[in-house]
Amino acid sequence: MQYETIKYKNHFRELGVIKDEDKIYLEKDFVLQSQSIIWDFNKEFWDHLEPFMNALGKDYKKSIGGTADANENLIKYSAQKFAKQLESIALTPLLNKEGSGVFFYLEMGAAGTDWAKEFIAECPNKNFAYVFTDFSKKVLETARHDLGSEFLGVKIEYFCLQNDYFSNEDRIETFKEKYDNKILRVHATNVYDNFPCDRVLFSKGFFYIINVKSYITKESFLFLIDKYTSVGLTELRLLGLLQRLANPPISYMHGETTYIYQVLKEAKDYFSNEKSFYEFWQDLWNMMKFEEQLTPTSVDEKLTKLFNSFKDQEFEFSNSIDVENDILEKYDLLMTGGCIEIIDIIVNDLLEYKNFLGPVKYDASIANYLNGPLLQATLKEKFENVEIQTKSLKDFGGKRNQTIMEINKN
Repeated sequence: MQYETIKYKNHFRELGVIKDEDKIYLEKDFVLQSQSIIWDFNKEFWDHLEPFMNALGKDYKKSIGGTADANENLIKYSAQKFAKQLESIALTPLLNKEGSGVFFYLEMGAAGTDWAKEFIAECPNKNFAYVFTDFSKKVLETARHDLGSEFLGVKIEYFCLQNDYFSNEDRIETFKEKYDNKILRVHATNVYDNFPCDRVLFSKGFFYIINVKSYITKESFLFLIDKYTSVGLTELRLLGLLQRLANPPISYMHGETTYIYQVLKEAKDYFSNEKSFYEFWQDLWNMMKFEEQLTPTSVDEKLTKLFNSFKDQEFEFSNSIDVENDILEKYDLLMTGGCIEIIDIIVNDLLEYKNFLGPVKYDASIANYLNGPLLQATLKEKFENVEIQTKSLKDFGGKRNQTIMEINKN
């Protein structure tokens, strides 16, 4: 029997009703989506981006239809905004009293250096330092190899925040001490759509957390055996691999890379060539689906107000505490007159979620629409003087489903 015709959609939702006996679970229990094993896989993809893409002859930028970081109109717009910020700071003695004349431009995520090169070239005032931050040391090393410590007269710095999605207090505190009240602009393109997030169902005035348990079907299992037996993956080996994924040691904390990496590394040794291993990784990822379970939940006054006008509606929406916390932290680090610039797939009207079955898969990573209304409500609740502006990228000749959100600290 051949399984070459099996097709998979690029999200985690079940296709029809799958019986329990036809599933091979990769998690023993239902968990919040933000706690699912999918995020460990996602992180390992970014930690192995270069060998993954090289082995499959792919470019992750093409998978998402190109990156906004290559949009010349957008780069010029942002560079002009930053130049005005530098000019304004220079004319404000109170803010420039130390006389250092050096302010920081922070780029989150270092998977590419396209934006940095064009942005620095476009900026008339080079009196700043450019800082790359990322969760992955390997990604930062690639960026450093490309740009070095200086580019067109601008100093380049690199800072690894942590090695997993969860707080590494020492690294975070060191970062805060170094850059607190010195950051003038933060730039993040397609970063926050890759943060762990939960899903919530709103149904006629009530809220339900969507818990998940990942699995592959037995049909998918047979497909993998059929395709990869000739290059070393036996049925026993695959079954053992899936069982280890579903049964991490008691000491394992979600977000650690050690265990998941160990399992993947062990699997790599099964294959006679690297290309087949990364193809297997890609296939396994494409096959992963969610079984879902609804749990009624109460929400705070902020969410209640946001959904007050949708009482007769039913739709799912995303909620990422990690995104909120990270943006709040970056806002605190801004100097007065600073700005956080987010370029991403952002929902600006909650009803837009009716047309989105997320999270979606790109290569072996995850993308999820940011909840713009919820993010704005959170910022306005926390900071009295915050000013938020949004523009569609179609205004810059880009994608209509992407937005630039500027969060200004006045």
